[in-house]
Amino acid sequence: MGFLISSAGSLGDDQMQYAIRKGRSHRWIALAWLIFYLGSALLASLLLAIAEGFDIGTSVFVIWQCSTTIGYGTHPPVTPGGRAVCCTFGVVNIFVLGFLLTRVTKIIFHPHKRARKYLERNRTKPVRQALERFLVSHKVECETSELDQLVGEIMDS
Repeated sequence: MGFLISSAGSLGDDQMQYAIRKGRSHRWIALAWLIFYLGSALLASLLLAIAEGFDIGTSVFVIWQCSTTIGYGTHPPVTPGGRAVCCTFGVVNIFVLGFLLTRVTKIIFHPHKRARKYLERNRTKPVRQALERFLVSHKVECETSELDQLVGEIMDS
C-alpha cells in the first residue's frame, strides 16, 4: 500500500504544478488586457485632446468617465469628433474593462481555485493508475467495479 500512496503523491504533485502553471498563464492574459486597455485609453485621450482642445489630464478624465459609464458631465465633448471618440471608446472598452476587472478579481481573491478544482476533479486518477500498474505487474485480474471500490477505499484511508 505504501507504494500506491507514494506513487499517487508524486503524480498529484505533477498535476498541481501543471495547474499552477495554468494559473500563471491567466495572469499574463490579464496583464495583456490591462496593457491593451491602458494603451487604447491613452490613444483615445490624445484623440479627444486634439478634437476638443482639452489638456491631456482633462482628456484622460473624460475617457475614464466613458469607460466606467459614470459620466459626471463636467467636461462633455462638444465637437462631432470628440463625441465619436468617446462613444467608440465607451462601447468597445466597457467590455474590456469588465473582463479585466473579472480577471484581476479572480487573481487576487482566488489564486489557487483553479488548481484546487483541477485536483478535486482528478484526485482519484493517479491512485487508479498506480493501482492498475500494481495489479498488472502482479498479474491480478480485476473487474472495473472492484477497481473502483479499491480506489475508494484507498482514498478514504
